[in-house]
Amino acid sequence: MDTTSEMLSMHPKRYNPKFKNPCWYEDLTVPAVYAHNKFSGYFHSVKTMFRELTNIWQKTIEEDSNPKRLRCLPYFFIAGQPKCGSTDLYQKISSHPDVSMPPNKEYHWWARRRFGSKSNNSSSLSFDDYTDLFDKVALYIEHVHDSTRAGDQEDYHPLITGDASASTLWDNDEWWSLKENCGATEPRFTNADYIHHFLPHAKIIVILRDPVDRLWSDYLYFLKSMKSAEDFHKNVAMSIDSFETCLLENTFASCINNKTIANLARVRLRIGIYYSYIETWLNIYPRDQFFILRLEDYASNIRNVMKRVFKFLGLRDLTREEADYILGQPVANTRKKGDRKFGKMKEETRKLLGDFYEPYNKKLSALLNDNRFMWKDKSDERQKYATESSVFDELGDYREKRSGRSLKGSSHSKLLKSLRQRIKNCEDKNT
Repeated sequence: MDTTSEMLSMHPKRYNPKFKNPCWYEDLTVPAVYAHNKFSGYFHSVKTMFRELTNIWQKTIEEDSNPKRLRCLPYFFIAGQPKCGSTDLYQKISSHPDVSMPPNKEYHWWARRRFGSKSNNSSSLSFDDYTDLFDKVALYIEHVHDSTRAGDQEDYHPLITGDASASTLWDNDEWWSLKENCGATEPRFTNADYIHHFLPHAKIIVILRDPVDRLWSDYLYFLKSMKSAEDFHKNVAMSIDSFETCLLENTFASCINNKTIANLARVRLRIGIYYSYIETWLNIYPRDQFFILRLEDYASNIRNVMKRVFKFLGLRDLTREEADYILGQPVANTRKKGDRKFGKMKEETRKLLGDFYEPYNKKLSALLNDNRFMWKDKSDERQKYATESSVFDELGDYREKRSGRSLKGSSHSKLLKSLRQRIKNCEDKNT
């Protein structure tokens, strides 16, 4: 039985050392290289980009005796988390002169779209489909040289690109369908393993927020109707009960990666258990390839934090004029006006969530050796951004269509039986 998935069977690319970003050249034989790329059916901007590039490749083939195209993958990932300020962070990073990004912030390929129908898409999107998204960026990267270098280094290309899908850190819901995980009751391989296979030197940026406030913001954004502080409280209680009941019979990893359990309520409780996801990634990538920050610190001192982010990415310092322009831009994607009427969550809900998340925050704090991730600081500045939860409530995250249906009548044993059946089907398929 072949127990290795197609992705891990692929040989990692040999990246060209003349590029700071992981890039390589491929032969270009026909201009219509995007004819079967399914991303054009999901994003109009991608369809337009592919049309423009096809014309460029046609001209390249006509004029060049040995036509090639530069291919690139992300140098960095803004891997998470949803409703934590990733859109504003993305916009400020992408505004740096030495950063070039694809047309859209989030493609969710590593966590979702590569699985196709298993993630409610009509068909799976291949690794080549994903790589195509960076072709226009690759043109920019290829044509920008570092004029400050001399000798053999004068042909060095300093531009970088990234992937800002906020699902990458945490969403491993299709783990059971991967050959490497076949027969397991929890993930042996996650997004981190597959990304590391191709990009072992990737820089990983994670922005977090008090998980209590994150959940309220998430609830207001992703649900389209029947929202209220009372409904939020009811669903928080239901979600905590479902998760803790799962833990009575199953491992932590199997419960936090169980989509069926997560969807019992209309809140995404598990996304705020940050330590679990970060610990998984730290088992794959070294700590010095991570930049983990809090929204509360970012909101209170954007200039200082962004200077550190740019340094982490190996980007040059901004001139004063560039810094004033980039860092002085209005905050991206504040809370929707229609959701402001809901105000704050109930105090009893805040306490319930605080009690639930506290032990996980302690583990995160110990993991990172940083007490700020306990979210115990109560300064006026933190309260301004965290309690009101209005300035950095993004509108640019992936628009998931959540039905809000409750599976209240189903027992946990039935749900777990369903998971075991999927595992058995996976085993049967690969024997």
